[in-house]
Amino acid sequence: MKKIQLGSIHERIRDRDILLQYYLTEEEKDRDRALYGIEVKLESEGKKEIEWTGAISDCQKKVKEIGERLIRCQVTPYVLLEVVDDLFTQTIAGES
Repeated sequence: MKKIQLGSIHERIRDRDILLQYYLTEEEKDRDRALYGIEVKLESEGKKEIEWTGAISDCQKKVKEIGERLIRCQVTPYVLLEVVDDLFTQTIAGES
């Protein structure tokens, strides 16, 4: 699996340094097709939390747009899957 960093956020909250990193993941489906997903990693006080959506689309542009939205909203690994599910539901319902 390939990973491309989309962005990162460094914050200090309640005297704790928190680093959030966002990645576009790419899995080769076959020679002519790739599937894309998003990974979010949170680092704080020497601990790491990582969550990955798995492959969610074969459209790199769409997954990058979702990743950019996640960065703007500072989504953490703890809620990544629920937020991505909500974003896809909104897109399907035409609310995006």
